Amino acid sequence: MQVSSTIENPTLRHTFKESELPSLLESIRQEHPYCEVYLECPGPRKPRKRVLIFQNGDIGYCGDRKPTLEDYVGLIHHKINSDWIDRVFEDSQVNMQEEMSPLHFIQRLLQFRVLKKGDIIKLQISAFLLSLEPLYKSEGTLTINVQPEQDRYVPVEWRLVNLALEKRQKTWAKLVVHECTMNSVPIMTDQALELLRSDDTMAAEHEQLINFVEKIIDGRSNIIDLAQRFRMDPLSLGQKLTQASFQGWVNFLDEAREPSFTERSNILVVDENSTTRKLLVRLLQSCYDAHETAGTLEAVSMIPSKNIDAIIVSQSIPINSSFQLCRIIRQNPDFKHLPIIFIANKENFFEKAKAKMAGVTEYLTQPLDQTKILSILDLHT
Repeated sequence: MQVSSTIENPTLRHTFKESELPSLLESIRQEHPYCEVYLECPGPRKPRKRVLIFQNGDIGYCGDRKPTLEDYVGLIHHKINSDWIDRVFEDSQVNMQEEMSPLHFIQRLLQFRVLKKGDIIKLQISAFLLSLEPLYKSEGTLTINVQPEQDRYVPVEWRLVNLALEKRQKTWAKLVVHECTMNSVPIMTDQALELLRSDDTMAAEHEQLINFVEKIIDGRSNIIDLAQRFRMDPLSLGQKLTQASFQGWVNFLDEAREPSFTERSNILVVDENSTTRKLLVRLLQSCYDAHETAGTLEAVSMIPSKNIDAIIVSQSIPINSSFQLCRIIRQNPDFKHLPIIFIANKENFFEKAKAKMAGVTEYLTQPLDQTKILSILDLHT
């Protein structure tokens, strides 16, 4: 499929049908080597949106939004000691007069020899695959913003991403035989429910897999949404759920069904300022069961006792104590994926990077935006 346009009309809009996106992107990158592509495809609950950036015909970035430097920090933080991140930031703050680009940030890490370029490429390919894969067999629309020639990102060969996607599609095709696709909704069978209630040797023998199924499945979300919620690779999740289907514990639905009951999520607000704490609780009570505490130690004990589904931490608590609370939460395997929303007093790039390193899921700033907080909680609970 050819894309017809001129540089005098740098913003272009196109629609694509099922499975047309790969060839369309190939045409776009050849005609516009430097451009931003904004993709939107329908999803079971809300549209799936992606931003794909081409740099000299190769892929510089693909994610849910246009990237910032913090996105690159989040991409590699689990591969590198946080002290090195701080050192790069401090060094760049002294020696640079303008905002550091993602490319320059990576170059500094390579200069310090804490990462190899091959490691960066592998991390990027993995992230790009998870962003693109759900859209490759969908229909939707895209907008192209032609950009000037500038190198702001570490490019990945488009050929490598396509090869990796083709390999994953072949693996997904094998799962289709067992009625498992990216859009399948897993549900627990009566047999699995009986195992959860029993104490016999069979339940003990399969305890790990059964616990995994119980934690993941809600009977309403498809595999892509579940994978995003629990920060998992959807293909790995599909393979594991298919394994559970072999045991007779999981079935797959073609589309989501309405829940048979309404269950409110439990949100914990941790804030030393009683006024702000009460304001947050009042804001949440229309949609959630809100709990509150002023202390970090009490917060740790309340998470399991109140079955907390997400936690909001305010910077009214000393910053080091706030980050330490996040680290303590993340050290417990049961709370590894618990959404943590951090509300800072003001925007600070370096503190934001440290918050991500401590395990913060979302970083917000004052003043409080009720709509944004509720939308974030809706996404993560």
